[in-house]
Amino acid sequence: MFKTGWEESVETGRFFVPSYERLSRLPGLFLSGLVIGVLCILLRPRSQAVCPKCGKIERKAHFTQCECGGTFEDIEEMKWIDKK
Repeated sequence: MFKTGWEESVETGRFFVPSYERLSRLPGLFLSGLVIGVLCILLRPRSQAVCPKCGKIERKAHFTQCECGGTFEDIEEMKWIDKK
């Protein structure tokens, strides 16, 4: 059902999809794009929070207090200082 362009061109000798087949391929293309889009949204990197006191890193969630007694801060808003 789903053939790559390379497989089709080897099999039929055509490189481009004929115009009468283009509409029949749209539902599969739409479904593939929808699945890939949903996966990209679900698997995107989530914001992380770090405890400056102990260095523990957690996904940014509802946690504000660390087990060590420190508070989690958004890793993207922290200022990094090089140790000398």
